[in-house]
Amino acid sequence: RTNYQEISVSAPINIAGVADLPGGSGGTPPASIEKIFDFSADPIPVNATDLFIQVVYRGQLGAETDGIAVGIIDVQEPTMVAAWNNTDYYFSDLGQNWLVANPLSFPKRGVDQFNICAGVPSVLVFRYLTSDGTGGLQFFEPPLTPGIARLAFINAKQSTLTSQTAYRVTPQMLPPPSGGERSYFSKGQQRQATQEIYTQSNPLPAPRYCQAEPPAAGANVWCFDPVQQRRGQAMGDAITPIYYNSQPGSTAGTDVDANPAQAAFTGLRLRAGGTVRFDSDSTLTPCPPPAGMDPAEAKRIEQVEAAWQVGIDPRTLDLDRKY
Repeated sequence: RTNYQEISVSAPINIAGVADLPGGSGGTPPASIEKIFDFSADPIPVNATDLFIQVVYRGQLGAETDGIAVGIIDVQEPTMVAAWNNTDYYFSDLGQNWLVANPLSFPKRGVDQFNICAGVPSVLVFRYLTSDGTGGLQFFEPPLTPGIARLAFINAKQSTLTSQTAYRVTPQMLPPPSGGERSYFSKGQQRQATQEIYTQSNPLPAPRYCQAEPPAAGANVWCFDPVQQRRGQAMGDAITPIYYNSQPGSTAGTDVDANPAQAAFTGLRLRAGGTVRFDSDSTLTPCPPPAGMDPAEAKRIEQVEAAWQVGIDPRTLDLDRKY
């Protein structure tokens, strides 16, 4: 942690007129006006702590022709989400364990295209489509190294202590079959320096992994989701391996570190391609379901994600029959 403050400044946005601002001028003012700020020239650091978003407006402010207004919101720190090719193993629902790839039913395959979506309703924020014939994400087979996509999400603070954000990965392999669509959930990163400095009379407990068990209301805790180790590599907070299931649409497999142990990656090949999209791009919303998915199953997945978003554990609901 540095002893000084860092500020990333976005490109300025010009205001076209009074109708381009909440409040407007006369009539019924809009409650809000959505703006997209571009930080590409001065990116927000992925390892930021104590992260705040500040908006500065300069222009007409009531009767003042050159007024300044400032707003600020405390947001979550960047939450890492990683997707990689795990088709050298598949998950057996019969034995509830991981088995090595079966060349007839569950072959090791390159992932030709994959989408990463987030939020409720789920919107597509990243798409990768291969053009080099090697697969968007290669499988693990020496001397090859598996491809990996790793994104950093900045979310607003959760509405309740039990709320979790959904991250969905949809792979496509040509020809079929493809690895199944997966949804993963996280409370997100909370890294606040002010909660690390306590007096001896008011000690702070050791950092807690609050994603697995939310703290009690009013509890004195510091929530920090540590980087998780997957197959010998630091993959990030939300882990999204792409793999086959012996029963499509059934219960998602346990963690890829579960027995039997899977071979560690000797290296990773970061994908430099792909395009990051936001929900302002109407051509990529909503999150596209896998080809051939039953509409009822797609609806169930949306209901599960919506339940976690408002802090309801879907395992207590009928809609969660396959969770």
